[in-house]
Amino acid sequence: MDKNKFSQSGLTLVEIVIAAMLLAVVVTVLSAVVVQQAKLKQRMSEENFARQLLEQELKEYSVRVSRDDTAVHNDPPGQFDGKVFEINPVISTEKSFPVTLPNGDTITYSLYRVTVTVSWGAPAGSVTATTLVSNELNQAASGD
Repeated sequence: MDKNKFSQSGLTLVEIVIAAMLLAVVVTVLSAVVVQQAKLKQRMSEENFARQLLEQELKEYSVRVSRDDTAVHNDPPGQFDGKVFEINPVISTEKSFPVTLPNGDTITYSLYRVTVTVSWGAPAGSVTATTLVSNELNQAASGD
């Protein structure tokens, strides 16, 4: 048998090393992509929970202000996947204005800015929303 015939049928050591290095690079890149996607999915889940909590708190404080309860209450923090989500509401008066009704009565309304921030850590994140809410402060008789 011809000796050259067998020596040319296999891969050389250099070709095997190059193939192994290429495979290692591809596996490393794919692993990094999978890990990054998992982190992104976790971050999106946290942000979605924070936005739901934010919407709930913004509605609650809007109702409180419309009922003339402008005090900031200490709401318990939210929990999601072992993380604590702190709630920070701020209520400020924007403007008060009187409105005279057709029967002569005057009603004074105040416009309040309700801002709620939900924040969490590791890695730190926060979402904030603001709305304006009006409420009836007092009603005065027109002079009867």
